[in-house]
Amino acid sequence: QSVFSLTSSSRLDVAIRCTADTDIRVRSSTVATIHVDSGGTTTTSATPFTGPGHDESGPYVQDLTGVAVDNRWTIHVDETNINDARFAQREPLCDENGADFDYMSVQEWTIRGANTHPLHVHTYPMQVISDCGDHEDGEFYDTIVTSKNLPSTPASSSSLSSYPHSSHAKCKVRVKLIDVAGPVLIHCHIFQHAEQGAMGWMNVVGGPVQPNEPRVHHCPDGSLDCDPVPPPLPLCS
Repeated sequence: QSVFSLTSSSRLDVAIRCTADTDIRVRSSTVATIHVDSGGTTTTSATPFTGPGHDESGPYVQDLTGVAVDNRWTIHVDETNINDARFAQREPLCDENGADFDYMSVQEWTIRGANTHPLHVHTYPMQVISDCGDHEDGEFYDTIVTSKNLPSTPASSSSLSSYPHSSHAKCKVRVKLIDVAGPVLIHCHIFQHAEQGAMGWMNVVGGPVQPNEPRVHHCPDGSLDCDPVPPPLPLCS
């Protein structure tokens, strides 16, 4: 593959195998030049990337396309909210059963509204399952932008209750909540919209967590731990 589609607020990691000097271009501008040393050996093997899932990269990006799903959740991102809730420091996002998210679980999320509000998830990569615009099925992304011709809300209603059964609920991704638990930030990747409230956080429970934030407390005299440790974040249930 030599052509990649990038949206606003998106990133791209690419593995390149070259047998001669070459340029990398964005539109018509050269942004990088690769110089290949002479006398090297080449291989036709595609390692370390061997196809969807990239199994040789470790369990963090395990192929989830054929794995049993533990929980399903619909995420609707709007200009000022996620799932009709504006950002609140003490109010987590909960799944459709009003519960937190289990560590090591495989999640299948239906993403809505990302045609105009790119959805960015911290900590865990999302593997595209189907109908996510220009994103390749089976590949991993930290930001999802769906097809621009898909309405962000059903024509008949803007109520969140209509989303799970709507024909507009298209883009599906899977996520394995692995390596670390604790609060995970989710937000529109357009900074202005995140600041307006299109941001939230969810609790991943039952796994190893980082110490309470902030991890280092600075005092005016340069010593540490003069500020009280903040209380634990609330759970959904």
